[in-house]
Formats: sequence, C-alpha cells, structure tokens
Amino acid sequence: MIELNDVNGASNITSMFAEKCLEIFQEPLVGCEMGIAYGGGPERIGKLWKDRGIVYGFDTFEGHPQDEVIDNCDFTQKDGGKDAFVARCMDDWYEMFGTEALTIEYQQSQLDAQGLDNVKLIKGLITPETDVSFIEKLHYCFIDLDYHVCMKDAFDLVDSKITNCGFLLLHDVIPAHHIPGLYDLYNQIVMSGNYKIILESPSSYIVGLQKIKENNLTWI
Repeated sequence: MIELNDVNGASNITSMFAEKCLEIFQEPLVGCEMGIAYGGGPERIGKLWKDRGIVYGFDTFEGHPQDEVIDNCDFTQKDGGKDAFVARCMDDWYEMFGTEALTIEYQQSQLDAQGLDNVKLIKGLITPETDVSFIEKLHYCFIDLDYHVCMKDAFDLVDSKITNCGFLLLHDVIPAHHIPGLYDLYNQIVMSGNYKIILESPSSYIVGLQKIKENNLTWI
C-alpha cells in the first residue's frame, strides 16, 4: 500500500510517535488516521501495533472531496474555490498512482492478505455528524484532511477522546501560509492550553502535539 507522506518525510514522524505509544502506554493502544488516501499509514501502524492495539483509517475512499466541501469552507472559497491549491493538491498523485487503490475494497483486500485485522477502515466524509462513538479513547491521532473545514471538524470529533499524554499530529498546518486557515487552526489548538508542542517540521508540513490534562508528560 502507498504512503504519500513518504515523499515529504512526515511518515517517519508519524512512525516515531506511534512507536512512542508502545513505550509510554501499557494498555491496549487505539489510534486513528483521518485522510489516509492510499492507506499506507494505517497499514504501517497496524504492523507496528500488531499485538498491541488497533488503528482506524477514515477516508472517503473515493478521492479528494470537492463539491461536498468547497462550498462550506470559507478559507478555500476565498483562495479560489475549485481553483485553490487545496482543491487540486491530490491531482498529481491520482495521475501517478491511479484511483483503484483508493477504494475501500482494494485497501481491505490488501490488509486481509497481510492478516492485519487490527486495521479498521471507516468510509465517509468527515463532518460533525461522523460517528466516532465506538472509540472510547485515543492514544494516537493523525489528521491529514487538507481543507480547513474538514480539519476542524475532525479535531472537534477527537479532541475529547485523546487520552492524557496521547499524541495529536496535524499535517499541512505549517508553514504558516501553506494552506489558508490551517495555521490559524493550529494556533487555536495550542492556545487552548490542552496540548504541548513536541515537534514542528515545516519541511514535512507536520506538527506533533501531546495532550496535557495533567503535569506528567512522558515524551522525554
């Protein structure tokens, strides 16, 4: 399965945080990735956590949403609507890898062939109505949904579920002007006082945060 974030190095960072979960949590692990494209991210964590936990992969499994999202995303509208960078950012990948491997049927077949029954795929556009009630808590969450409205909706869904000392990773929120609105969202999350910045990597467009409900951070 393909991991697009291998290109910019973000996959090395998500792997580092997923591995850290194995060190600091003794209980069964629960993670999720939202916006998995070709599925390489959840596949990799599924292998890493094979005997320790499960990871949920959320995606449309139909490609980058446009009509369903752009009209509801003010930042994208102001940046050009369907001509905005964020609306076209997946086009080159689709030309390179095609679209068959995006489907939930294809990805499930690949996971089944490897015996990765600890990877659970969830199909649908992320909205405030997305059902996450089956997730009691999260030790790891990676959000890579590009559009501001989707990123914010996803964060609002998982914020209360990320356990103390759990990790939240956000893609495309840095550098500041990479995708309109995302750096603002990142700042809002940090200013809430509920998360500590562990890592910022502008070259990989990713930040890593740790939930700090208590003063017992365990990263170091």
